[in-house]
Amino acid sequence: MAAKRGAEAPKAGGLSRRGFLWGVLGAGAAGAVACAPQRAPAALELESAEARYDAFLRMRCAGAQHPEAQAVWWWTGDVHAFRHGARGQRLFGMECFSVSRALPVEGGHDLLHREFGLYLDAESRAPLSRWRNPLNGREVEVLLLANDPVNGRMRRSGPRAFDVSFTRSGAEVWANLDILLRYPSPLPRAQYPLNSQSDTYEAAELFQFHARRDDLADPGLHSAPCEVYWTRVGPWLPWMEMADRPGQLIYHCRGRKLPNVAALPAGLRHAAEDGYAQFLSAPESFEAPNETSWTKFKKWEDARRARS
Repeated sequence: MAAKRGAEAPKAGGLSRRGFLWGVLGAGAAGAVACAPQRAPAALELESAEARYDAFLRMRCAGAQHPEAQAVWWWTGDVHAFRHGARGQRLFGMECFSVSRALPVEGGHDLLHREFGLYLDAESRAPLSRWRNPLNGREVEVLLLANDPVNGRMRRSGPRAFDVSFTRSGAEVWANLDILLRYPSPLPRAQYPLNSQSDTYEAAELFQFHARRDDLADPGLHSAPCEVYWTRVGPWLPWMEMADRPGQLIYHCRGRKLPNVAALPAGLRHAAEDGYAQFLSAPESFEAPNETSWTKFKKWEDARRARS
């Protein structure tokens, strides 16, 4: 992946909201603050691929040398329908968490990861078990998010070396990953006509990770506090029973790294404890293939058909 090597964000023009507030406070207060000593931003080297690798590992996980440490991520947001020629529509919310660890291996790390989540009523934010789809009028069973594993390989060099783009602005640092996916769908239209939009799965997964420059510049801080912003553009979820109707889902979420699973929202944590306790810790070893909402649905649907 090509990297923007420590690109600085352009300065904003005009009067910001913060600038307006300083003006209201008056010249005396602003002058007093201006006289206060200003600490220079901490030095942070992101010019080399090695430095970017280590910085991202501390944002995403718990550093390069702590395989026993787990990174707990929580995120929430909304899922919208987008159809050309029709007004966009918020369909439901979601609240999720994941637990992962970075396992050192020759040449880099294996990222061991599993994720769990609930779909929520768009208004009440209560977890959904059944849902009336406003796009087709069908009442459907909602499958929660329970993907295990969702593993990846990070390597420092070689033909598949991992690299990531960073942007810096003052005391803030962002790392972005733009993942564009296209592969044969696990749900061929011929076998799953009600649940599959296409024989090809196509989606975009767009991540922004945000941390403080001082945290990333501190060599003693192995797991940097970090926020995440996630957007996905992809096909209808299989359980929505949309068949091959045109359109897409747009997911818009935000979240952060937590100190441990005890810091998760109680309702989400209790939902995992009730039958999904393995999701409260990271995998111990690398396994493949990965689970997705599509492969998970295929197993569920195939089992349902076998019972009937």
